[in-house]
Amino acid sequence: PDHGRILCTELTDEGHRIVQQAHEIIAEVEAIMTKTMTDQDKFYMEKCLIECFNNLNSK
Repeated sequence: PDHGRILCTELTDEGHRIVQQAHEIIAEVEAIMTKTMTDQDKFYMEKCLIECFNNLNSK
């Protein structure tokens, strides 16, 4: 880092393990909540969520 306020950090092995578990849980939840949706439905839902996110972050 070139700035005194910037600190480099790294995840521990335990931190990496927890992140991996979180990714697996998220994938399971996503599969359950979209199991009756078509690919087109999933695409449209993602598009709408991105638009909502962008609207919340616009000024």
